[in-house]
Amino acid sequence: MKQVPEGKKKVNTEKQIQILREKLAGNQAFATCRGQLGHRVTGIVGEIIGKNPSPTAVLGEWDDFFGKARVMTNLLAQFQRDGLDVAYKELYSALESDRHLLPGETVPIKQTRPITVLMLEPERTVALLRWLLEDHWMSLRDYLDWKDGRDRSEAPYGKVSKPNPLTKRLYEQFPTLEALARKHRDKYEGLELLEAFKEQVIGSFAGYDLSKGKTGQLSQHQWNDHVEYVPNIPFVYIFEMEQSEVLKIFSREDQKRVATWQFNLPKTIPHTYVGLHPRSLQTRFEKSHPALMSRGMSNGLGGMVLKDDPCSGHDKDHPYPISWYSQAKAGKYGMVFAFF
Repeated sequence: MKQVPEGKKKVNTEKQIQILREKLAGNQAFATCRGQLGHRVTGIVGEIIGKNPSPTAVLGEWDDFFGKARVMTNLLAQFQRDGLDVAYKELYSALESDRHLLPGETVPIKQTRPITVLMLEPERTVALLRWLLEDHWMSLRDYLDWKDGRDRSEAPYGKVSKPNPLTKRLYEQFPTLEALARKHRDKYEGLELLEAFKEQVIGSFAGYDLSKGKTGQLSQHQWNDHVEYVPNIPFVYIFEMEQSEVLKIFSREDQKRVATWQFNLPKTIPHTYVGLHPRSLQTRFEKSHPALMSRGMSNGLGGMVLKDDPCSGHDKDHPYPISWYSQAKAGKYGMVFAFF
């Protein structure tokens, strides 16, 4: 990107987005070229030939398409000349891929599809997630030493401190966890969490068929991987159907024991990654990415479909804030789940 021409003032991001949206409002050239200019010319040729019965019709559509592409190229050049780097990047990305949404862009309902995320026993499940993302793995077994009244010389790692609220809540939410932790005390941490979750969350919904949904695992790098078996815990499920249809799977009484988030997701956007986050982040992202947000909140959490995984590549500059190896602070991060 060239420097802003001498004598011109730097335009802030908000103003650049306003200029971009004004330029693209009702712009037929943009509508035609959006998501198409990432193709090689031969790919565009193949698409045009495939849709037209005669060479004359092919050349007519070719001239029309590249006439509009010329308009978009000119607009990109203007943005670059004027130092509108944000507007340039956003337009370039939108022309390159139909998955790119402009900041603040909404999508007509007919161009969306319903997606619903389901969490069983949200109070218990969130207690486990918060422990994984915020607490230290040693606290799981330290709790046993503390409860047994072992002094520092007897404890495996020396100091035995009073358990913090997250650890106490974890054991309270999973009454069988203590017995399981004692049973697996000589193994790496994690197996007791998996078994407790299966017994007290999955097991309590044993009579229901959830096979139409995909299970979501906690995406990598959010917890200390000293704790094993975390990828085997089905924290959430995702269904390609309306929220009301998912709730019909359960009895009216058991509907009170689940949390759901519905998205009207643009058809061009995959739903491989979903983030759940506190209200403060929901408010922020509803302004910048409304088309990717859940229609409401449940159990104090909102949802966002993510176009890529903020947990991969250690990209700490990703706009979606996550926990890095159990270093999160309550209320400051989202939890990312992957569906494959």
